Amino acid sequence: MCRCGNRGCLETLASGRAIVERTVECLQKGVNSSIPDAVDGHLEKITPEVVAEAARKGDKLANNIMNETGERLGIGIANLVNLFNPELVVIGGGLSGASDLLMNPVRQAVKARGLQIATDVLRSEVSELGQKAGVLGGSHADDRQDL
Repeated sequence: MCRCGNRGCLETLASGRAIVERTVECLQKGVNSSIPDAVDGHLEKITPEVVAEAARKGDKLANNIMNETGERLGIGIANLVNLFNPELVVIGGGLSGASDLLMNPVRQAVKARGLQIATDVLRSEVSELGQKAGVLGGSHADDRQDL
């Protein structure tokens, strides 16, 4: 269930919030990880950044969650690529800070699920704006007279 009230939204599967929820769920089930040590046992202090850092340090749970998140994001992107056939996909926002962990599984999922005619020419990149993309885009919305 998504916080918007719908089911199966991409945000419930591939977002910072989804990373944290899956991590906490696994830890509560007893999956071994270094993450509880990183937050002094306070699971409510787990953030996507904590999980990403643990993955970079070789934590198996964190790596699995980041790979799964990248794959899910890639599936969503593949659906968009199949519909719109863009030449470029730019990933920005909160997850862009973990692009070193996410982009390979994203690209693999897009290649596996996207139409070959669309994916052969597709480029995927990480936004230089990172987590600021939404705020900067919103701040320039008033500049557009055609809305």
